[in-house]
Amino acid sequence: MNLFNKLNELVSLLQRYLSGEVSIEALNEFVWEVIDFFDKSNSNDLPKQCEFEREFWYAVWQIQHLVGEEEKLVRKEITEMLGYLTNENTMPKEYEGRRP
Repeated sequence: MNLFNKLNELVSLLQRYLSGEVSIEALNEFVWEVIDFFDKSNSNDLPKQCEFEREFWYAVWQIQHLVGEEEKLVRKEITEMLGYLTNENTMPKEYEGRRP
C-alpha cells in the first residue's frame, strides 16, 4: 500500500464529501479498508513511516467516530481535517494520530 496515494485519495474524498458528492459512509468504507490492511499485514510488509502519518491517521480515526453524527459537526470536523492534511493548518500537538 502506498500511503502517499492513500493520503491523496483521502484528501479527494474529504473534498468530495464537502461538495456533496460522497457520503460519510463512503469515507468510513475507505478508512476501514486502510485499517484492515494495516491490521492484517505483517509489520515487515508495511511501508516505512511517513511524516504526514500523524495527520493521516488522526483523520482516519476521526472519520470512524463521525458516522451517525449531526451533519453540521461532521462538516466542521472534516474541514479541520482537510486543513491538517493539506498543511493549511497545523494540527494541535495534543491530537493523536497513529497506525493501528
